Amino acid sequence: MEENSAPPINLPPPVIVKSTGTGKKAFVFGILSVFVLAAGLALGVFLVSRQQSQDIRSKAAGCDMRWPAKPGTACANKLSPAMDATNVSLTPDFIWDYGGYRDGENGDCVEPSGCTGYYANVIVWEGSDKGTEVMRCGAVIDSNGNPPKSCNWVSFYHNEPLKPNTDYWWRVEPGSKETSSHADQTWDYHFKTGGETTAPTASCQNVTADKDLSSVKIGDTVTFTGKGTVTDSTDSIDEINFIILNGTTSVFNDNAPATLDSGNTYKATKSITINSAGSYSVRIRVHQKTADKWYE
Repeated sequence: MEENSAPPINLPPPVIVKSTGTGKKAFVFGILSVFVLAAGLALGVFLVSRQQSQDIRSKAAGCDMRWPAKPGTACANKLSPAMDATNVSLTPDFIWDYGGYRDGENGDCVEPSGCTGYYANVIVWEGSDKGTEVMRCGAVIDSNGNPPKSCNWVSFYHNEPLKPNTDYWWRVEPGSKETSSHADQTWDYHFKTGGETTAPTASCQNVTADKDLSSVKIGDTVTFTGKGTVTDSTDSIDEINFIILNGTTSVFNDNAPATLDSGNTYKATKSITINSAGSYSVRIRVHQKTADKWYE
């Protein structure tokens, strides 16, 4: 069991932008959307909200954001992968809850309260030194306004399944749009994958955007480039499916023909115009030509 002693990571303030000619305003929270992996820029979730201008960089009154469960507490029993778990799948889902941590609290699960626009970034590192980030996921509130407590494997932006028999660490960094910083503390959780050696022969690699999502406003058109890789040089990816959600509602689902980018990696592009406010997420599927099968 190890507590993270590093200071909290402060989030940059939201960028306030105006849509041309209408006087309407949009907030774009780029901190949920842009991060860099070895393959390039990968996208999580970006928020576009229509509100009156206000200073939301300080914590709102009554907004009680919570840490994820501390290792060793009763609430930590809900963690998946569990702390120090072994023989974990190479394509795991991640689940957590928010735990008590103040004086007089006993470690039971405690809901965050009084905040709006809850979100969480889940980050995964490889190795005991936690020095190599391999993937991350951006999650936002559900349709009922509840803070996120899970990130499915298919929601992560990553290059390939995790390695067998390898140590990994993961962390949840929660927050809300009413506070400019994460919850007061987060914990690092360790797990080790099993000896599974089979893996898909095609995998999603990443998605990039042609502009900085922190500057996107309503009416802008964003072009996304998706990439996928095959493990067999005699095979290919012939199509890439782009899926874009506004909250839980699909606003774009279309395929684009893929072309060879480099090595065994193929790419395709699709564009979408942001016509309304919301919480947007982007993911891709790739189609392996020989097997006639889609992979995420």
